[in-house]
Amino acid sequence: MWIVVSIAAHAVLAGLLLSVDRRLPRPKNRVSTMTQRKIELPPPPKKKKLPPPPPEKKAPPPEKKAPPPKKIARRIKRVRRVSKPPPKVAPPPSGKPEGKSPPDTGRKTFGIKFEGKTTAPTGQGVQVRKGDSVDVNPRVTKRGPPAKGFKKRYKAGEQAPLAVITTKPLPSKRVMPKYPERARDLGIEGRVVLELTIDGKGNVIKARVIRKLHPDLDAAAITAAKQMKFKPATVNGTPVTVKISYSFAFVLD
Repeated sequence: MWIVVSIAAHAVLAGLLLSVDRRLPRPKNRVSTMTQRKIELPPPPKKKKLPPPPPEKKAPPPEKKAPPPKKIARRIKRVRRVSKPPPKVAPPPSGKPEGKSPPDTGRKTFGIKFEGKTTAPTGQGVQVRKGDSVDVNPRVTKRGPPAKGFKKRYKAGEQAPLAVITTKPLPSKRVMPKYPERARDLGIEGRVVLELTIDGKGNVIKARVIRKLHPDLDAAAITAAKQMKFKPATVNGTPVTVKISYSFAFVLD
């Protein structure tokens, strides 16, 4: 029974659909035509000319450095300086007086010269002093008497000229200078002559060079002279201050 009812319902629906389809208007057939049209495109834009690129700056070539100067080894020649020996003076003939002299009046004066000798070996670092000697050869000359009515009395320690001393100063303590290393390496030898001022106590209160040899040797001679001691000169028994010449001989063995 259900089947019959279902078939009948389907049949009714099919009839309704057919009736509706017939009532709707049919669309008219439209004819479409296609025509070709020429469309002109705008010309392409002109390319702008770009400015040429700036030229590349070339780096300057590196400067060539001058080669360093070649070091030239210089040979230093050491010159050995040898001082000339003093001229030999012939001794005066015996029995004859030296030159003309005034008559003997009993008063005697002295020209005094002392000498010290320093020797040092070459090529060694140790300074050696040997053969040192002091040569004391005072020369005695005769002087005339002073003017009548004048007789000077000297006080102790007062400076007196060599012409009036009656007792010459004698070294009581000798000091020999050290040979300076630089002067020894340079081969310098010779004699330094000093003027010493000796007071009434026998001390060397002043020393100055009166004949130079080399700055180092001159300084060594002054240092040694200031350490020496003397028996003071006297005038009629009074110790006085006096100036004398003293020389040091520097000799290389």
